[in-house]
Amino acid sequence: MKLMFPKRIIKLLCLQKCFLAVLAGLFTILADQTPADVMKIAFTSDRDGNSEIYVMNTDGKNPVRLTKNPASDSGPTWSPDGKRIAFTSNPQGVYDIYAINVNGTNRINLTRNSSGDFGADWSPDGTQIVYGSNRGNEEIYIMRADGTNPTNISRNAKADRHPDWSPDGTRIAFTSDRDGDREIYVIGVGGGRAIQLTKNLEPWDRAAAWSPDGKRIAFTSGRDGDFEIYVMDADGSDTIQLTHNLFAFDDRAAWSPDGTKIAFTSDREGEDDIYVMDDDGSNPVNLTKNQAGSNRSPAWQPIPLAVSPQEKLVTLWGNLKSKQ
Repeated sequence: MKLMFPKRIIKLLCLQKCFLAVLAGLFTILADQTPADVMKIAFTSDRDGNSEIYVMNTDGKNPVRLTKNPASDSGPTWSPDGKRIAFTSNPQGVYDIYAINVNGTNRINLTRNSSGDFGADWSPDGTQIVYGSNRGNEEIYIMRADGTNPTNISRNAKADRHPDWSPDGTRIAFTSDRDGDREIYVIGVGGGRAIQLTKNLEPWDRAAAWSPDGKRIAFTSGRDGDFEIYVMDADGSDTIQLTHNLFAFDDRAAWSPDGTKIAFTSDREGEDDIYVMDDDGSNPVNLTKNQAGSNRSPAWQPIPLAVSPQEKLVTLWGNLKSKQ
Protein backbone atom coordinates (compact mmCIF):
# COMPACT_ATOMS: atom_id res chain seq x y z
CA MET A 1 0.00 0.00 0.00
CA LYS A 2 1.47 3.41 -1.01
CA LEU A 3 1.54 6.09 1.69
CA MET A 4 0.12 9.48 0.63
CA PHE A 5 1.27 12.68 2.40
CA PRO A 6 -0.72 15.91 2.21
CA LYS A 7 0.86 18.52 -0.05
CA ARG A 8 1.25 20.93 2.90
CA ILE A 9 3.41 18.44 4.79
CA ILE A 10 5.56 17.84 1.70
CA LYS A 11 6.00 21.61 1.30
CA LEU A 12 7.00 22.04 4.92
CA LEU A 13 9.56 19.25 4.63
CA CYS A 14 11.07 20.94 1.58
CA LEU A 15 11.20 24.29 3.41
CA GLN A 16 12.91 22.64 6.36
CA LYS A 17 15.50 21.09 4.07
CA CYS A 18 16.19 24.47 2.43
CA PHE A 19 16.50 26.19 5.79
CA LEU A 20 18.99 23.60 7.08
CA ALA A 21 21.07 24.01 3.93
CA VAL A 22 21.20 27.78 4.38
CA LEU A 23 22.06 27.36 8.06
CA ALA A 24 24.92 25.02 7.22
CA GLY A 25 26.26 27.56 4.74
CA LEU A 26 26.07 30.30 7.33
CA PHE A 27 28.05 28.28 9.86
CA THR A 28 30.69 27.58 7.22
CA ILE A 29 31.07 31.30 6.51
CA LEU A 30 31.23 32.27 10.19
CA ALA A 31 33.72 29.48 10.96
CA ASP A 32 36.17 31.15 8.58
CA GLN A 33 35.78 34.58 10.21
CA THR A 34 37.41 35.44 13.54
CA PRO A 35 36.32 38.60 15.39
CA ALA A 36 39.52 40.31 14.23
CA ASP A 37 38.47 39.63 10.62
CA VAL A 38 35.01 41.16 10.82
CA MET A 39 35.25 43.88 13.47
CA LYS A 40 37.13 47.17 13.36
CA ILE A 41 38.67 49.72 15.69
CA ALA A 42 38.61 53.33 14.51
CA PHE A 43 41.41 55.60 15.72
CA THR A 44 43.29 58.84 15.10
CA SER A 45 46.79 58.78 13.58
CA ASP A 46 49.27 61.21 12.06
CA ARG A 47 51.37 58.44 10.52
CA ASP A 48 51.00 60.04 7.09
CA GLY A 49 52.01 63.49 8.33
CA ASN A 50 48.54 64.77 9.29
CA SER A 51 45.94 63.83 11.91
CA GLU A 52 43.44 61.56 10.15
CA ILE A 53 40.82 58.90 10.94
CA TYR A 54 41.78 55.26 10.33
CA VAL A 55 40.21 51.87 10.92
CA MET A 56 41.99 48.58 11.53
CA ASN A 57 41.11 45.03 12.48
CA THR A 58 40.88 44.40 16.22
CA ASP A 59 44.25 42.62 16.07
CA GLY A 60 45.89 45.72 14.55
CA LYS A 61 46.09 44.38 11.01
CA ASN A 62 44.83 45.99 7.80
CA PRO A 63 44.87 49.71 8.76
CA VAL A 64 42.88 51.83 6.31
CA ARG A 65 42.87 55.62 6.14
CA LEU A 66 39.33 57.06 5.90
CA THR A 67 39.92 60.84 5.85
CA LYS A 68 42.27 62.54 3.43
CA ASN A 69 42.39 66.30 3.81
CA PRO A 70 44.69 69.04 5.22
CA ALA A 71 42.45 69.49 8.27
CA SER A 72 43.06 67.87 11.65
CA ASP A 73 40.61 64.94 12.03
CA SER A 74 40.35 63.24 15.43
CA GLY A 75 38.17 61.53 18.02
CA PRO A 76 36.19 58.96 15.97
CA THR A 77 32.99 57.43 17.33
CA TRP A 78 30.81 54.78 15.64
CA SER A 79 27.10 54.96 14.98
CA PRO A 80 25.26 52.06 16.68
CA ASP A 81 24.75 50.24 13.37
CA GLY A 82 28.49 50.44 12.62
CA LYS A 83 27.91 52.20 9.29
CA ARG A 84 28.88 55.80 10.14
CA ILE A 85 31.69 57.48 12.06
CA ALA A 86 31.41 60.90 13.69
CA PHE A 87 34.59 62.83 14.48
CA THR A 88 36.04 66.30 15.06
CA SER A 89 37.61 68.28 12.20
CA ASN A 90 38.73 71.86 11.50
CA PRO A 91 38.94 72.43 7.71
CA GLN A 92 37.68 76.00 8.21
CA GLY A 93 40.00 76.64 11.16
CA VAL A 94 37.30 75.99 13.80
CA TYR A 95 36.49 72.51 15.08
CA ASP A 96 33.12 71.02 14.11
CA ILE A 97 31.49 67.60 14.34
CA TYR A 98 31.54 65.71 11.04
CA ALA A 99 30.27 62.28 9.98
CA ILE A 100 31.37 59.92 7.22
CA ASN A 101 30.43 56.48 5.96
CA VAL A 102 32.60 53.62 7.19
CA ASN A 103 34.36 53.58 3.80
CA GLY A 104 35.24 57.28 4.09
CA THR A 105 32.58 58.62 1.71
CA ASN A 106 29.75 61.11 2.26
CA ARG A 107 31.56 63.52 4.61
CA ILE A 108 29.07 65.93 6.23
CA ASN A 109 29.59 68.88 8.61
CA LEU A 110 26.91 68.47 11.30
CA THR A 111 27.48 71.49 13.55
CA ARG A 112 28.77 74.43 11.48
CA ASN A 113 29.43 76.49 14.58
CA SER A 114 31.96 79.34 14.80
CA SER A 115 32.81 78.65 18.47
CA GLY A 116 34.13 75.08 18.26
CA ASP A 117 32.52 71.65 18.78
CA PHE A 118 34.32 68.47 19.74
CA GLY A 119 34.15 65.03 21.37
CA ALA A 120 31.05 63.39 19.87
CA ASP A 121 29.22 60.22 20.88
CA TRP A 122 26.08 58.63 19.37
CA SER A 123 22.90 57.78 21.25
CA PRO A 124 22.24 54.00 21.47
CA ASP A 125 19.39 54.26 18.96
CA GLY A 126 21.47 56.33 16.52
CA THR A 127 19.01 59.23 16.33
CA GLN A 128 21.08 61.75 18.32
CA ILE A 129 24.68 62.79 18.99
CA VAL A 130 26.08 64.26 22.20
CA TYR A 131 29.16 66.48 22.03
CA GLY A 132 31.09 69.24 23.75
CA SER A 133 30.72 72.81 22.54
CA ASN A 134 32.48 76.06 23.35
CA ARG A 135 29.55 78.37 22.57
CA GLY A 136 30.45 80.91 25.20
CA ASN A 137 31.50 78.22 27.67
CA GLU A 138 32.40 74.54 27.34
CA GLU A 139 29.08 72.72 27.72
CA ILE A 140 27.50 69.38 26.79
CA TYR A 141 25.05 69.55 23.88
CA ILE A 142 22.75 67.01 22.24
CA MET A 143 21.63 67.30 18.61
CA ARG A 144 19.77 65.12 16.16
CA ALA A 145 22.01 62.85 14.09
CA ASP A 146 21.56 65.18 11.09
CA GLY A 147 22.92 68.13 13.11
CA THR A 148 19.63 69.89 13.79
CA ASN A 149 18.14 70.98 17.12
CA PRO A 150 21.30 71.45 19.26
CA THR A 151 20.39 71.63 22.95
CA ASN A 152 22.59 72.54 25.93
CA ILE A 153 21.99 69.97 28.70
CA SER A 154 24.75 70.82 31.20
CA ARG A 155 24.33 74.61 31.67
CA ASN A 156 27.16 75.24 34.08
CA ALA A 157 29.70 78.08 34.36
CA LYS A 158 32.60 75.60 34.52
CA ALA A 159 33.99 73.56 31.64
CA ASP A 160 32.09 70.35 30.74
CA ARG A 161 33.56 68.01 28.11
CA HIS A 162 34.18 64.39 26.96
CA PRO A 163 30.56 63.15 26.95
CA ASP A 164 29.72 59.44 26.68
CA TRP A 165 26.15 58.12 26.26
CA SER A 166 24.95 55.32 28.55
CA PRO A 167 23.90 52.06 26.86
CA ASP A 168 20.31 52.41 28.14
CA GLY A 169 20.07 55.85 26.53
CA THR A 170 19.08 57.73 29.68
CA ARG A 171 22.32 59.29 30.95
CA ILE A 172 25.47 61.07 29.81
CA ALA A 173 28.80 60.64 31.61
CA PHE A 174 31.17 63.59 31.20
CA THR A 175 34.19 65.42 32.60
CA SER A 176 33.78 68.70 34.51
CA ASP A 177 35.91 70.96 36.68
CA ARG A 178 32.89 72.41 38.48
CA ASP A 179 34.21 71.30 41.90
CA GLY A 180 37.64 72.85 41.34
CA ASP A 181 39.38 69.99 39.55
CA ARG A 182 38.33 67.62 36.76
CA GLU A 183 35.98 64.84 37.85
CA ILE A 184 33.52 62.39 36.28
CA TYR A 185 29.83 63.34 36.44
CA VAL A 186 26.59 61.86 35.13
CA ILE A 187 23.55 63.81 33.95
CA GLY A 188 20.20 62.82 32.44
CA VAL A 189 19.77 63.32 28.69
CA GLY A 190 17.17 65.98 29.44
CA GLY A 191 19.59 67.93 31.65
CA GLY A 192 18.97 68.70 35.30
CA ARG A 193 21.22 68.08 38.28
CA ALA A 194 24.54 66.38 37.52
CA ILE A 195 25.75 63.68 39.92
CA GLN A 196 29.46 63.62 40.78
CA LEU A 197 30.92 60.10 40.60
CA THR A 198 34.60 60.71 41.36
CA LYS A 199 35.84 62.88 44.22
CA ASN A 200 39.57 62.96 43.79
CA LEU A 201 42.04 65.76 44.47
CA GLU A 202 44.36 66.95 41.73
CA PRO A 203 45.44 65.63 39.32
CA TRP A 204 42.20 65.02 37.53
CA ASP A 205 39.80 62.28 36.36
CA ARG A 206 38.50 62.38 32.78
CA ALA A 207 37.29 60.60 29.63
CA ALA A 208 34.55 58.32 30.98
CA ALA A 209 33.46 55.29 28.92
CA TRP A 210 30.42 53.16 29.78
CA SER A 211 30.72 49.38 29.62
CA PRO A 212 28.27 47.79 27.14
CA ASP A 213 26.04 46.50 29.95
CA GLY A 214 25.98 49.92 31.63
CA LYS A 215 27.23 48.55 34.94
CA ARG A 216 30.76 49.98 34.86
CA ILE A 217 32.57 53.10 33.70
CA ALA A 218 36.21 53.17 32.61
CA PHE A 219 38.09 56.45 32.87
CA THR A 220 41.52 58.09 33.02
CA SER A 221 42.93 59.30 36.33
CA GLY A 222 46.19 60.77 37.58
CA ARG A 223 45.50 59.90 41.21
CA ASP A 224 48.51 57.58 41.55
CA GLY A 225 51.02 60.15 40.27
CA ASP A 226 50.78 59.32 36.58
CA PHE A 227 47.84 58.77 34.26
CA GLU A 228 46.27 55.32 34.24
CA ILE A 229 43.06 53.55 33.22
CA TYR A 230 40.61 52.86 36.03
CA VAL A 231 37.18 51.29 36.17
CA MET A 232 34.36 51.87 38.66
CA ASP A 233 30.77 50.82 39.12
CA ALA A 234 28.25 53.09 37.42
CA ASP A 235 27.40 54.72 40.76
CA GLY A 236 31.04 55.69 41.37
CA SER A 237 31.83 52.91 43.84
CA ASP A 238 34.38 50.08 43.75
CA THR A 239 37.12 51.86 41.80
CA ILE A 240 39.87 49.57 40.46
CA GLN A 241 43.13 50.58 38.78
CA LEU A 242 43.65 48.57 35.58
CA THR A 243 46.98 49.85 34.23
CA HIS A 244 50.22 50.31 36.20
CA ASN A 245 52.88 52.09 34.17
CA LEU A 246 55.15 54.59 35.89
CA PHE A 247 55.72 57.75 33.83
CA ALA A 248 53.38 56.55 31.04
CA PHE A 249 50.17 58.29 29.97
CA ASP A 250 47.35 55.73 29.56
CA ASP A 251 44.17 57.37 28.28
CA ARG A 252 40.94 57.12 26.27
CA ALA A 253 39.51 53.74 27.24
CA ALA A 254 37.06 52.11 24.81
CA TRP A 255 35.16 48.88 25.55
CA SER A 256 34.73 46.00 23.13
CA PRO A 257 31.07 45.30 22.29
CA ASP A 258 31.02 42.19 24.51
CA GLY A 259 32.66 44.02 27.44
CA THR A 260 35.59 41.61 27.75
CA LYS A 261 38.27 43.92 26.29
CA ILE A 262 39.30 47.56 26.64
CA ALA A 263 41.25 49.47 24.01
CA PHE A 264 43.21 52.53 25.10
CA THR A 265 46.02 54.92 24.19
CA SER A 266 49.44 54.69 25.86
CA ASP A 267 52.90 56.15 25.34
CA ARG A 268 54.58 53.48 27.49
CA GLU A 269 56.90 52.52 24.63
CA GLY A 270 57.78 56.11 23.71
CA GLU A 271 55.06 56.93 21.14
CA ASP A 272 51.29 57.09 21.47
CA ASP A 273 49.99 53.66 20.44
CA ILE A 274 46.70 51.75 20.60
CA TYR A 275 46.63 48.88 23.08
CA VAL A 276 44.00 46.28 23.95
CA MET A 277 43.78 44.55 27.33
CA ASP A 278 41.34 42.27 29.11
CA ASP A 279 38.70 44.10 31.15
CA ASP A 280 40.62 43.29 34.35
CA GLY A 281 43.76 45.01 33.01
CA SER A 282 45.64 41.84 32.11
CA ASN A 283 47.23 40.85 28.79
CA PRO A 284 47.89 44.28 27.24
CA VAL A 285 48.83 44.08 23.55
CA ASN A 286 50.20 46.92 21.40
CA LEU A 287 48.15 46.95 18.18
CA THR A 288 49.98 49.76 16.38
CA LYS A 289 53.57 48.92 17.30
CA ASN A 290 56.13 49.76 14.61
CA GLN A 291 53.68 52.15 12.92
CA ALA A 292 54.98 55.68 12.39
CA GLY A 293 53.63 58.69 14.26
CA SER A 294 51.05 58.99 17.02
CA ASN A 295 48.10 56.58 17.21
CA ARG A 296 45.37 57.43 19.71
CA SER A 297 41.66 57.68 20.61
CA PRO A 298 40.46 54.14 19.76
CA ALA A 299 36.76 53.42 19.22
CA TRP A 300 35.47 49.87 18.91
CA GLN A 301 32.94 49.15 16.20
CA PRO A 302 29.60 48.30 17.88
CA ILE A 303 28.70 45.45 15.54
CA PRO A 304 30.64 43.55 12.85
CA LEU A 305 30.50 44.67 9.25
CA ALA A 306 30.07 41.03 8.24
CA VAL A 307 26.52 40.58 9.48
CA SER A 308 25.05 39.98 6.06
CA PRO A 309 25.02 36.16 6.35
CA GLN A 310 22.68 36.32 9.35
CA GLU A 311 20.57 39.02 7.72
CA LYS A 312 20.34 37.01 4.51
CA LEU A 313 19.40 33.92 6.49
CA VAL A 314 16.55 35.70 8.25
CA THR A 315 15.41 37.29 4.99
CA LEU A 316 15.49 33.99 3.12
CA TRP A 317 13.63 32.11 5.85
CA GLY A 318 11.02 34.88 5.91
CA ASN A 319 10.58 34.60 2.16
CA LEU A 320 10.27 30.84 2.35
CA LYS A 321 7.67 31.08 5.13
CA SER A 322 5.67 33.66 3.20
CA LYS A 323 5.33 31.24 0.29
CA GLN A 324 3.74 28.47 2.34
